Amino acid sequence: MTQARGSKATVVMAFETAYGVDPAGIDGIGPMPIQKFGLKATQQENVSATITDSINPTAPWRGNKDARGGITVPVDAVCMGYWLKAMFGAAVSVVTGSKTAAAVVCDPDTDKVTLSTHGLLDGQCITFAAAVMPTNLTAGTRYYLVNKGTNDFQIALTPGGTPINFSTAGTTVTITTVCAHVFKLSADMLSLVLEQAFAHITDYHNFNGCKASSMALDIGNDNSEFTMDMQFIGSGLYANGATAYDSSLTSPGTSVPLNKFQAALQEAGAAFAKATKFSLNVDFDLDDSVFVIGGAGIRGDLPQGQAKVTGNLTTLYDGPTSALTKAINETETSLMVTLTNGAYILEILIPEVKYSMAGPVVEGPKGILLPLDFVAYKDNADYGTALQLTLVNAKNTAY
Repeated sequence: MTQARGSKATVVMAFETAYGVDPAGIDGIGPMPIQKFGLKATQQENVSATITDSINPTAPWRGNKDARGGITVPVDAVCMGYWLKAMFGAAVSVVTGSKTAAAVVCDPDTDKVTLSTHGLLDGQCITFAAAVMPTNLTAGTRYYLVNKGTNDFQIALTPGGTPINFSTAGTTVTITTVCAHVFKLSADMLSLVLEQAFAHITDYHNFNGCKASSMALDIGNDNSEFTMDMQFIGSGLYANGATAYDSSLTSPGTSVPLNKFQAALQEAGAAFAKATKFSLNVDFDLDDSVFVIGGAGIRGDLPQGQAKVTGNLTTLYDGPTSALTKAINETETSLMVTLTNGAYILEILIPEVKYSMAGPVVEGPKGILLPLDFVAYKDNADYGTALQLTLVNAKNTAY
């Protein structure tokens, strides 16, 4: 007998087009890089309370079917995009056309960028460079096309956002296209087929109707590998057999790991070098109670409620700080964490944040820290979301 080994386990995913149903054109993506896969199917045997004039218990009864568990994956700049798609819906990934240091003219009267027959599309990501930058534009910052015409376009900080006003034209201005994939909180969370495969013993476990119920990640000074933890819930439809879900998989790409030491933090748009920890938690508020009559104990749907985006920012305490003042006064701010590995980037943007009030405490003779829990929300920020994650990589097709 050959015992199954975790080192030889693989995970495959496929996006469903109808909840709990295998997609018509099976298109498995994998193997996905993982560290842990805890999703499992259960159906509880329950002790019966029926009395039959005997001290012995009667036959147990079975409850509804369930599938749930945690999945831990390495944070990277390529493969992680498929997990982000599962949680946030399809990314804005406009990668048609390519420009490298293409000369443009910026018109401060119309706020348009002119480039003859540019062939670019709305939502496409570009960066600028110049001898002198136009006012309100920053070299290297990612901007997105809006209101494009044949020979010109406007730009915004986010796909579909408000056009930026630049009051001067700059000199020797050029643009370069970037493969950027932007994920935002979406009411259209996708469902998955997830397969746990032990090909070395010809054993495959398939779970339908899977959605992410939560995700969490943190960046601290613990020198640990950077991972993302997700909790998944499935419909309860489960199959175990000797045949793989898809014998011809689509590769998720070559993983480009991101490490915690590659992170940089901005608070309110300015570099913030005093943080010792940043953590982020998202609860997608799934309703796991939707079991339908005639459904054989399987969920008929797994609807999404209102997401909750929370976290913690812990900083060195060196006296009254702007972060503490904001917590005291309930002042809105923003947070952005950027991880950079060469040309590969993961950006986590929280446009609107408020800190919970919490002062410093003395826990011993060593340095004092200021831990601030935060709550994110969407009110009136230009980004139109409480949380935005952007992957910049060499993938020139959409996730």
